[in-house]
Amino acid sequence: MQRHECRRCRHEREAHSMKGDLVEEQANGDQVRAVLDRWLAAFNAKDSKTLFSLYDPETVYANSGSGRMDGVEGLRPWYEAVFKDRSLCVLFKEETLFEVNGLALIAGKFHFRYLQADGSHRPGGCGRVALLFREDEDGAWRLAYDIDNEAPDVLPVDFE
Repeated sequence: MQRHECRRCRHEREAHSMKGDLVEEQANGDQVRAVLDRWLAAFNAKDSKTLFSLYDPETVYANSGSGRMDGVEGLRPWYEAVFKDRSLCVLFKEETLFEVNGLALIAGKFHFRYLQADGSHRPGGCGRVALLFREDEDGAWRLAYDIDNEAPDVLPVDFE
């Protein structure tokens, strides 16, 4: 397996994939990132209508703290429970984006934190996430697969 180290991924957020030793620019990286940005905004606003509109109907969610959930209807109860805590927000830092044939994978770090009454934030869980987006027949990108883990090398200070 070839190891991919590219400073552009981390510093310029340019989307690309590997073909041998070549780096190829991807046309849809900004569109996929925009969907992720809308997802993050919807999560942090607890806007379930917008959040669920960004998912592929056959989405799969496998997070480190619960079992696998299939389809938007399988996700709905989990998110409704999470959204009861209005202080919870999530931050994300992209580490890489790959795109090929109507699929795009964004991987990166996440950090949950909780807004306190005094305006400060209490840190929550941290880890890595891989998000697979699929382009639908209308050209819209939808979140099709979401898997995360808690990673010991991802810390709240990474988001300061």
